[in-house]
Amino acid sequence: MNKILLFTTLFALQINVLHAANQKKLETNLNVLAVQVKKLDRRLAKIEKLLNNKILIETVGRLDDLQSELNEIRDDVETMGYKVQSASKRNTNYFIDTDRRINELETGGVKQTIQVAPAAIAPVVIKPPVTQPKVIVAPVEVEPIKPAVTAVVVKPTIVRNTQSTEFKPNEREDYMESFNFLKQGRYKKSLKAFTLFLKKYPSGRYADNAQYWLAESNYVSRFFNTAILEFNKVITLYPSSPKVADARLKLGYCYYETKKWDQAKNNFKTIIVDYPNTSNSRLAERRLKQIEQEGH
Repeated sequence: MNKILLFTTLFALQINVLHAANQKKLETNLNVLAVQVKKLDRRLAKIEKLLNNKILIETVGRLDDLQSELNEIRDDVETMGYKVQSASKRNTNYFIDTDRRINELETGGVKQTIQVAPAAIAPVVIKPPVTQPKVIVAPVEVEPIKPAVTAVVVKPTIVRNTQSTEFKPNEREDYMESFNFLKQGRYKKSLKAFTLFLKKYPSGRYADNAQYWLAESNYVSRFFNTAILEFNKVITLYPSSPKVADARLKLGYCYYETKKWDQAKNNFKTIIVDYPNTSNSRLAERRLKQIEQEGH
């Protein structure tokens, strides 16, 4: 009887030991699974981040395409403007020339009537035509018109711009070639191409854009100090360019990357004041908050 009781006790203890071992193994397996799940979560987060970056790159590419299309439209508008101005100038010259000829004809016609009238008709009839050379035309409205001719012909700024584009037919092709290098991520080539472009067309119609993209090529190449110089050129050399606002924003980013916190903050504050309710001002506000959160 004692043997049976002892055997039963030993059997129960063995079962408890086995159960404890299985429980411990189960807990170990659960811990391993938890670690693997965490690793999977991290990998998924990285994949999501990569996908977001890809979408961002595609968006930037689309924006560049839109910028290129806008430049083409701008080119067409400027060409049309020049044609309209040329036509207007030709019409003005034609009008002035016609007016001059009419005045000459009117003056000549009056003289003829004065000469012919005495021979044909009695002196009494002639007197009305003689008084008729009131020729208020003779003091000739030509004198006031002549200043108008010089005023129309002289338009210096427009003439210079149109001449510069006329004599540089390859400017647009050279610009697009340089821009395509940047789009393709060939930054070394875009740096060289835009530098050569600006030497070749220093006052061309794409000079402001070329200067901006030269600065941008330096920025994406992480040559931040050089980029600061080039973005400043956009602002100082082309103050009326539509690229000035973008250049100011990127200038702030360069100050941020080079840890020039005061200059970065002042730059972003200026953008917020000068360009309210724009994408540039919103981006400036966002970066300004980031600087403050980082404690700079």
